[in-house]
Amino acid sequence: MVLGLARAIGDENLATWVKLEVMGYHPENPAARQSVEVPEYRSVAGHWYDDYDRQFIVDDPRLSFINSYRLPHGVAELHSLATAAGPLSVRPLEFSEVIRKGLNVEVSVFRFRAGAVSQVIANIRLQLLERLAERREKLTALPEVQKPTESEILQLKPGMYGVSVDLKALWRQLFRLR
Repeated sequence: MVLGLARAIGDENLATWVKLEVMGYHPENPAARQSVEVPEYRSVAGHWYDDYDRQFIVDDPRLSFINSYRLPHGVAELHSLATAAGPLSVRPLEFSEVIRKGLNVEVSVFRFRAGAVSQVIANIRLQLLERLAERREKLTALPEVQKPTESEILQLKPGMYGVSVDLKALWRQLFRLR
């Protein structure tokens, strides 16, 4: 729905943002250009572990950013992650490599609470509301579309032999014509 609104007001930035949020910030997503980064509002707090399940503890407050990770997953996948039981783990190799080179520490797994994903989803909703509020003037200028009542709709549905008619809708339509 928001993608349709973005196209109706000619806002390509909003349309791209919606595609990124729905499909994820992955290279496979056509909306993800090389310059696109996973936004900060998608960060979860957690800890890094090595292959032997030893936690990497960061004592220096200037390096506390190491204990967060920005989830690139699409919204549907985030919803399923939020309902998981127990801690979640990801293996972001590119970040493991940065830590290895910069701090000379071998880590491979980032663990975080599944409940933290619910906050990321709430952050995405807030971003959506803010983006729509910024475009309120353009959105209110759109013509209103009248939704037809149920009795006015003659529905076609897939059936065993191709397309079949919704008999209840057809009956209502015929009864209305009499």
